[in-house]
Amino acid sequence: MIRGIIHLVLVIAALPACYFQPFAGLLIYLWFAHAHVDSFVFDEFRYISGSGFLLAMATIAGYIFFEMRYSHPRLRGMKLLLAFWAWLLISSLFASDRELALSKLWQYSSIFVMAFLVAALANSEGRIRKVFFALSVSLAMIGTKSALLYLFVAGHQVQAPGGMVSEENEYALALDLTIPILYWLARTEHRLWLRCLLYLMSVGCGITAIATGSRSGFLGLCVTLILIAVYADRKIVGISGLVLAAALILTLASGRILERYKTILQTEEFDQSVKGRLEAWETAVSVMKSHPFFGVGLRNFESEFAQYSNYHPLAAHNALLSLAAETGLPGVALFALVIWGASFRMFWLRWLLPDTAENAALRTYCLILHCDFLIFVVPNLFNTRQDYDLCYHLVGLAAGVGYVCEKRLFAAPLTSFIGNADNMDVAAVR
Repeated sequence: MIRGIIHLVLVIAALPACYFQPFAGLLIYLWFAHAHVDSFVFDEFRYISGSGFLLAMATIAGYIFFEMRYSHPRLRGMKLLLAFWAWLLISSLFASDRELALSKLWQYSSIFVMAFLVAALANSEGRIRKVFFALSVSLAMIGTKSALLYLFVAGHQVQAPGGMVSEENEYALALDLTIPILYWLARTEHRLWLRCLLYLMSVGCGITAIATGSRSGFLGLCVTLILIAVYADRKIVGISGLVLAAALILTLASGRILERYKTILQTEEFDQSVKGRLEAWETAVSVMKSHPFFGVGLRNFESEFAQYSNYHPLAAHNALLSLAAETGLPGVALFALVIWGASFRMFWLRWLLPDTAENAALRTYCLILHCDFLIFVVPNLFNTRQDYDLCYHLVGLAAGVGYVCEKRLFAAPLTSFIGNADNMDVAAVR
């Protein structure tokens, strides 16, 4: 009851701030969304479970009335997401069960609207940093808490907080995406206490990712650690850190978790979970072959499962195959272009920006986003979290980072690019 009352007071107090200060409202919304605040009070105050919607509406209204003239809606870097959104609508209209598809489309739409708002409002280096903090610290608080309970409370089982990370595979994916943000924010932080805190929270998120026992999360964590080592300023330090991380994993993982990790390379005859995934993948391919253009519709895969297979109905357990079955080949192609296109753009802009002290933070932000999009793909080869809101909020943030980077590039004299981009015409990045 007390937590519910506190939550209600916070929401009511936040609504005027969201309306009159839309960027502050965006940060509040992101914190509520990714800290999964509602999940901690559902059982007590279910009637305020829509607080995220109220905060979003107040923020959007404030943006329209007070901020839009200064922070224009941004299409550059978001056109592929807009095309993906349009295709989801088209495929939903041709769905086997249109009601199911449209209800899922509404969920996507609410995520995409906020992604476009992030793209519009994250239009300066300072604002970009604040959005990174809102996204990462909200998840890091939960991840660090789970790590402390896992380490110091005997027999504690890690539980996912809820919402879009309501089970262990999804929770591990969220933490895998949070670690690079925390780690590289710490690298650009001048305040010692905050830098140490960010490093500690990144370790806490890593420990919790292990403690979930999620095999897809473990693979994502491995990719995360490898990317951090690859992009380390001193390769020897990066490799040493990778070895240390491997030793910590072996030390912290329980026998049950290690046994679960060993099954990653086993075939279906040894692991029923692997067998179920292979059966689901086979069925998703069959659905895709029967409906290659529009698919069967969002959220229709499991309800249509029995018509294409004798196996027990399951989720597709692969984001790409799930989208191919539900939205057709154009849908999965657009999704891939959204994610990999944003990753490549961040890689390209980081390469173009001169490696100077002035650009250090901005180049780091490009690196964070480039790596996070790569990491996002790996666990989703075994999960169906193609609708994860954090990913699309990062797409919006990438559009904002791209805007600031290009403004910096076009403002710089051409001679500053010599040796960094082979004297290429600066307008080529347009």
